[in-house]
Amino acid sequence: MNKKILWVVLSVIVFIGVSLFLILQEDRHQYIFVIPEGYEGKVTVTFDQPDADPFVYEDKWIVFQVPSSGHIKTSGSNVTGTMNYYFVDQAGNRTKIEDIPNAIQDLHTQSGGSQNSANQTTEIPETLSFFVGIPQEYNNDLKS
Repeated sequence: MNKKILWVVLSVIVFIGVSLFLILQEDRHQYIFVIPEGYEGKVTVTFDQPDADPFVYEDKWIVFQVPSSGHIKTSGSNVTGTMNYYFVDQAGNRTKIEDIPNAIQDLHTQSGGSQNSANQTTEIPETLSFFVGIPQEYNNDLKS
């Protein structure tokens, strides 16, 4: 009888654990970057900018429309999550970028502050940036 109770308790614990994992996974934020077809260069998102627009959502996805400058400002805060990248043509049709290692380079975030000789601190806002282009184009961009 004790073995049956133990199995029931263990089954309930496993069920609750799996359920919590799935619920938490669904609550993770997810980014979509919509990049103009033919765009090559750096994309930078600057977060927590009070004068900028809030996030734009498609379902649970945060969508960034990459402008020709590659610079995006948002009043939203950076969150950890999944990222998907799409090229968009002039008609608005999106094509998912499947070959990430050969299309997206140097994905990273950056933030912090600096202090000058007068002990004045300048806060550097958090950014997320990456390069759109093949590795050779990225290496050429680094050299220029």
